[in-house]
Amino acid sequence: MRALFVSRHDLQPKQREILEELGVNDIIHIAKQVSVEEVIELAKSMKCDIIIPVLPITMLMQLIPLAKKEGIKVWTWTMERKVISLDEAEKFKAQGLTVDVDLTSGRAVVFIPKALSEIEDIEIRTKTLWSSE
Repeated sequence: MRALFVSRHDLQPKQREILEELGVNDIIHIAKQVSVEEVIELAKSMKCDIIIPVLPITMLMQLIPLAKKEGIKVWTWTMERKVISLDEAEKFKAQGLTVDVDLTSGRAVVFIPKALSEIEDIEIRTKTLWSSE
């Protein structure tokens, strides 16, 4: 399968490994800002089966029905953000995880993949707190 990954960040080696285990053997990374329409057109022109976007929820709400219409699945990562000591950084790097180091604080941050899900639908329910009308 072929996936279009839309994010300003790179996939971690561990994420690539998980995708490969699920049969995704070709990943195209788009790191620039794009519109929903551009994402769909890119996915179609590159014959992608899956879009893995890191986008604002309002864009996801527009993207999902358009992707469904084209027969393209939309997947998303659930990540755990963990603050670690610099001493622990190498252990996480050895697991294929990207570690962001802050030498000033003597700490590091690692994002650990916890789940990969297919987004079927997004619904937002709101309650008006203030209105000019």
